[in-house]
Amino acid sequence: MNTNQPTEGRVDTSRRGEKVTAKHPGGRVGEFEIVSTWTSADGVPMMTITRPGGLSWDVPAAEVVQDPNPEQARAAWIAGMRALLDMLDGAPQVPLPHFAKDKVSFYVDSPLLSARIAKRLTGYEVHDRPGHVYRYETTGRLEGVDVAVYVGRATGVSV
Repeated sequence: MNTNQPTEGRVDTSRRGEKVTAKHPGGRVGEFEIVSTWTSADGVPMMTITRPGGLSWDVPAAEVVQDPNPEQARAAWIAGMRALLDMLDGAPQVPLPHFAKDKVSFYVDSPLLSARIAKRLTGYEVHDRPGHVYRYETTGRLEGVDVAVYVGRATGVSV
């Protein structure tokens, strides 16, 4: 998604850190933070956004969903997950979604928050991984779901 086009006009960083929802170049949708906004040479409003770990890329602003109410978005996501789980519980012929077969990953900015999540996991282990973007990885299980918690510079949930 990186346009590699020269910018026209000034780069605005006044919205740095604002949470938005966008599609990662790999196709997954998730929560990201704005680094800057600008206009491309051909007049398209653009944003440079980043994900946990500090990787960033440029996307047309029209492709970014800006959520003015993060608490409402969180509640809607949780309600959607409950509805999904109810549907799976009531329809055993429906296969599990891909993420439920692998693991659910949390990206947090605090070892204390990582520990809060880990306390709810069965058989959790903490892995020290020097040289990785996320040095500390905690893995365990929550009922039948594998869970991983990564401590990094930004926060978000990736499923």
